[in-house]
Amino acid sequence: MPFVSVVVPVYNIEKYLSTCIDSVVNQSYKNFELLLINDGSTDNSRAICYQYARNHAFIRVIDQENSGLSAARNTGIRSATGDYIYFIDGDDLINPKALESFVEISERVPNVDYIIGRMSFFVDGTTEYIPDKWLVDPETVSGKDGQDAFASIIEVNHYFMAGIRGMYRREYLIKNRLFFDEELRYSEDIDFSYRLYRTASSVESNPLPYYYYREGRPGSLMNTLSLVKVFLTLGILTNWYQIVVDDQLSLKPRFHRALCKNLQDRFIVYYSQYPAMIERSDIPNFFEKISEYKYILRNATSVKHRLIYHSIQTIGPRLTHKVLSLYLKVKGG
Repeated sequence: MPFVSVVVPVYNIEKYLSTCIDSVVNQSYKNFELLLINDGSTDNSRAICYQYARNHAFIRVIDQENSGLSAARNTGIRSATGDYIYFIDGDDLINPKALESFVEISERVPNVDYIIGRMSFFVDGTTEYIPDKWLVDPETVSGKDGQDAFASIIEVNHYFMAGIRGMYRREYLIKNRLFFDEELRYSEDIDFSYRLYRTASSVESNPLPYYYYREGRPGSLMNTLSLVKVFLTLGILTNWYQIVVDDQLSLKPRFHRALCKNLQDRFIVYYSQYPAMIERSDIPNFFEKISEYKYILRNATSVKHRLIYHSIQTIGPRLTHKVLSLYLKVKGG
């Protein structure tokens, strides 16, 4: 029976923390440890962590100065003793059979590096869990390494969702030095996921939507979008596009094509959606700087992507955005 390390970063979430911890304590699968990484909380979160640790021998609390979500997860990776690592954000929770469902797959496929998970969403204050429509059929990735699995996901699902939604073999993470980039305070899971799929030797998928993701929490990182976060995310895309260009020979052709497509698709989504999500006063700066990132589309194979690239070149990013928004509105209607 594999031993699982559940890692929960904790920062000023006293209102939600007990619900999260209880969902782990009440797992049907019992061969696990729970690591609560207190990232310099200033509310009652730290006290809640230690209260649970006093009552449960399998819970460890690790205190650190406030360093961000990536650093807290990295502390969890380095401190874990399990065969596998499972991450939960401290304002979310999991189904009682979540760990059991992953362990069953790991026992069926020994030493699998990564098992993709699936989320359900619920609005803060409610208990209606709505399964994520993004589902990776196990047959899409089973028996494949990370690069072929990623390519198959893009070919079948046409899109790729990042996010810490699965279970990872600890030895694989350590051996490949697969830690979160601590300089990234937003969209760090995109960079982590690309590196994971580039290096994983085996990938499987768990289609059960047993991770419950809380939406609408005041103060959540995901509910606040600043111009800094926008350009952090676009910077991740451009960095990976440069990797695709520079390291093409080290990547499988299928993975190279799929990664290019996903980077370009993400750019289009962010370009079309972000202006409506940021402060109105930041919109001019957004359009002024977006041209610096458009080269992601330069060598696109998609006709749509090439048209958008040349439109930004000729009529500018703001007018192109208006035309794109109108097209998407008509297409959606």
